[in-house]
Amino acid sequence: MSSGKTVFVTVGATVPFDEMIQLVLATRSRQLLHDQGFRHLVIQHGHRDEKKWSNIIQGVELDDTWTDLVKEFELDDTWTLDSMAYSEDITSLINQADLVISHAGTGSILDALRLQKPLVVVVNSQLMDNHQLEVAHEFSQGGYLLYSLVDQVSFECVLAQVPKFRFQTLPEASPSIIPSIIDQETFLLS
Repeated sequence: MSSGKTVFVTVGATVPFDEMIQLVLATRSRQLLHDQGFRHLVIQHGHRDEKKWSNIIQGVELDDTWTDLVKEFELDDTWTLDSMAYSEDITSLINQADLVISHAGTGSILDALRLQKPLVVVVNSQLMDNHQLEVAHEFSQGGYLLYSLVDQVSFECVLAQVPKFRFQTLPEASPSIIPSIIDQETFLLS
């Protein structure tokens, strides 16, 4: 493994999100990350045919977009790449990362924020409703993450902000808040 920082990319466990992986593998994205000291890329690619993913990584039998991205990646010997469909220990992968790039699913966002990792999320606008955009926007408003749409220029602008952005720490969960809410609601009903 080459020295340098690690980027962990996760598309989550339920819906393939090739567009996000393509954003990350694009030449300009890799250059922006490289300029920030990143040298190792770990991709959790989710539910897909393992043979197809292997072909994607090897540049075999693919449409031109994937073939070009992977061939460019292979020619760039300053990066190392690991990938998996899923991990039983996603927490460990996040914990080892210096930056997490994720889909905008709430579970993935909270996993990264609880471990206090810098987080960039990409909104999957192909989903039935735009809940990911709403979730990403709210967390962004609090300064917890940066987010992008599936657009190369937007994604590159977000990556360029990572070194300067002051990521806020998610407050600790308070187990006493639920009883206090119940007490307040019960009081209001009486």
